[in-house]
Amino acid sequence: MKALFINGSPRKNKNTAQMLESATHGAQEAHDLGKRLVDKAKEQ
Repeated sequence: MKALFINGSPRKNKNTAQMLESATHGAQEAHDLGKRLVDKAKEQ
């Protein structure tokens, strides 16, 4: 199974990032998923 979580918020570690982290963690526990974080804000 593959899952894609995208955070488009420019605010690091705020509500959206925390919600996605929780969702990612839950998905990893339910399924054998790897995790790759792409932070576009750091790339610019």
